[in-house]
Amino acid sequence: MIKIEKVFSIRKWETVQDSLAKTTGMAILMVDYKGRPITKHSGCCEFCKKVRSDEVLKKYCEKCDSRGGAEAVRENKTYIYKCCFGMVDVAIPIVFQETYLGAVMIGQVRTDYNDLERIASVPENKIIKEKLEALKDEYEQVRKLDFDKIKTVSYMLYDICNYIVERENQNVTGVHEEGFVLHKENEEMVKKNRIVEMAQKYIVENLENNVTLSETANICHVSASHLSRLFIKETGEGFSVFVSNAKIEKAKEWLETEDWSVSDIGYRLGFNETGYFIRAFKKKVGMTPGIYRKHRKNMQ
Repeated sequence: MIKIEKVFSIRKWETVQDSLAKTTGMAILMVDYKGRPITKHSGCCEFCKKVRSDEVLKKYCEKCDSRGGAEAVRENKTYIYKCCFGMVDVAIPIVFQETYLGAVMIGQVRTDYNDLERIASVPENKIIKEKLEALKDEYEQVRKLDFDKIKTVSYMLYDICNYIVERENQNVTGVHEEGFVLHKENEEMVKKNRIVEMAQKYIVENLENNVTLSETANICHVSASHLSRLFIKETGEGFSVFVSNAKIEKAKEWLETEDWSVSDIGYRLGFNETGYFIRAFKKKVGMTPGIYRKHRKNMQ
């Protein structure tokens, strides 16, 4: 698996991080695809320093970083959200040759703009409440920024990261100093196509088992986020859309070849409610399963 260190020179990037943190007033950190820190934390505020040094609280920070990165790569853009402690964070996905490597996280600021998703929460137990109460003063000292400035900085850093990734993704083979790697091979594209083909085959063969993205990704030996991106790139539709369409196609086949009832066919395909199956079928085919069956029989 390609590591993010092969795309970014960590030592040089940390220097950039330090400068950007001082200029923007926002903390910056690079994490891997699991949310684990790769670089030092530039401009980390006192509240977050203490949270991340706490064995109980730090795992919630890493959980937020992991989920934030996953959402960013799923949407293929900068993802702005509130962390589990209520501060604004931003995830900028690092995707190299269709592989999600990690993310650049910026933020640790507060804002008066309230229409942001809180990506995770912390348990409301006595221990955590006491720990957060002890950090109340540090939290109040966290810098407040206008939301428009947060967005401007986010988009700027997104452009910087993409410039670096695109530069490394040129059709050149070789290694630069500090670990920069430049390569783009045709067999990599073939491999991607094979992954999607493998996933599609598995889905079609297991429509009665309610296959999931995570399960299919494990079968294909890739991450769920990577498979999701490949589906969109190679087929133009998301994983869930493909599964839904495949189920409707299988339903059409059974309606023509089997004597099972409409509700039985829907149940076999994982539709727990017959009404939902009928609506989904009609939306895709333009008629209900019952009418489709009669129509096909009349054509025979």
